[in-house]
Amino acid sequence: LLYCSSLDCQVSVINPDSMTTVHVYRDHELPAMRVDCSPLDVNLFASASSDATCRVYDRRGASICTVLHKPDEQNAVRFHPRNEHLIGVAGDAGTVAVHDLRQPREALCNWLLKLGRGPSVSVPSCTSLDWDPLGDQVIVSCQ
Repeated sequence: LLYCSSLDCQVSVINPDSMTTVHVYRDHELPAMRVDCSPLDVNLFASASSDATCRVYDRRGASICTVLHKPDEQNAVRFHPRNEHLIGVAGDAGTVAVHDLRQPREALCNWLLKLGRGPSVSVPSCTSLDWDPLGDQVIVSCQ
């Protein structure tokens, strides 16, 4: 299956063989910026959105499992490669967080990234997030 985030606030699931839409999720209020599929559960995927939420879906019920409310627009989401319960999110205000989906309300850890020194410190927009292959480190790209 092909998962597509879009500026029209939707996340679409498409069958690439027939190019037909399997399901359209219309849960975001602002553009959906990124999607990721769980490497450990074929039914779970997540979306990050400009509406400051990350939503985790279970395709078996065609509904939202979990909504992570963040303080800023979310640009990136990535499931942990080895732990089915962990998910990382990154946003516009230099925020990076790791959540346990069993207790999603509070992040396990949060970082606020800043660039520069002294009076020229700026807060970058985090545009992508990944894990190293063992899942020990979070890798973030910013602009």
